[in-house]
Amino acid sequence: MGINSCIPVVKEFSKNKKLIISYTIPIILVILVGIYYLKEAGYVGTDNAYIKAGKIYISSEVNGKVVNIAVKENERVEKGRVLITIDDEPYHIALNQAKANLDSTINGIEVLKAQYLENSESLKLASMNKDYARREFYRASELAKKRAGTEAQVDAAANKLNGTKQQIAILEQEKRQLIINLSGDPLISVEKHPKYIEAKASVDQAELNLKRTVLRAPNNGIVSQVSTLSVGDYVATGSSLFSIVLLDDIWVEANLKETDLTNVKAGQKTKVIIDTFPNLKVEGVVESVGAASGAEFSILPPQNATGNWVKIVQRIPVRISIEQPDSTLPLRVGMSAVIEIDTKSSVE
Repeated sequence: MGINSCIPVVKEFSKNKKLIISYTIPIILVILVGIYYLKEAGYVGTDNAYIKAGKIYISSEVNGKVVNIAVKENERVEKGRVLITIDDEPYHIALNQAKANLDSTINGIEVLKAQYLENSESLKLASMNKDYARREFYRASELAKKRAGTEAQVDAAANKLNGTKQQIAILEQEKRQLIINLSGDPLISVEKHPKYIEAKASVDQAELNLKRTVLRAPNNGIVSQVSTLSVGDYVATGSSLFSIVLLDDIWVEANLKETDLTNVKAGQKTKVIIDTFPNLKVEGVVESVGAASGAEFSILPPQNATGNWVKIVQRIPVRISIEQPDSTLPLRVGMSAVIEIDTKSSVE
């Protein structure tokens, strides 16, 4: 067989090779695209995500001058730790005044009860005197009829009888007023009297205000912005002084496009990568999907009824709960993150 006889074979092989390549490459591409979509389908992600945590704004419940600041900026504190102290001298004075008023109120109630008992005894005696005066008036009248007595004796007896009646009327009026002052019950105990309850409440309020001069941490966390406060500053009731960031309660807020939310539901597994710690992979779970887009809560919400409206894809905040990683890699509020939600998964 000569060289010329081999040429057709070579041409046929080249033709078949081109044919195989022309079919194989598209098939491989289709397979790769299929694998990609099979792998990526059901996943939604964004890099518009940030670490969030609960914050407690510390405010004073009493007015006063700051005399001590017991914490420093970014210091971790435990629940119950003293944060700041407000001048308590005015509140000691107020407490002493309230206690003195309570003692005076107790004495006043005891006096009213004693006056009521005395009034009752006086009424008994006045009633006896009236009965005696009535009998005297009757005897004087009978003697005058028999001409054994004078008209002057009758008038004197009548005057005495009227005097006892007036005395009883006065004592009855005093009794009614005493009963009113004793809240309608002459036998009421001191502790149940309204004036005692009011005075005791004033003491309790004064004690509470004194206690409130010492501000304590309501929860574990990290103190933030306390550096803006100085000893000697005057603080008013309700004014925000600084905050405590609750790093034991952290989550990720991911702002997803509304077009990506079709299959996102609470309970789906999520992968979280923190920009600060790119080698750290944190597992999370979708906790909830926001009730509105961020624009709805802005100071100036968009007015879409205008004539120059342009449609913009909105973003809805999604809350993702995560576990605090190793303490050597502390997460801080505001750190950026990348999240990927597996919309086909769910946590049992």
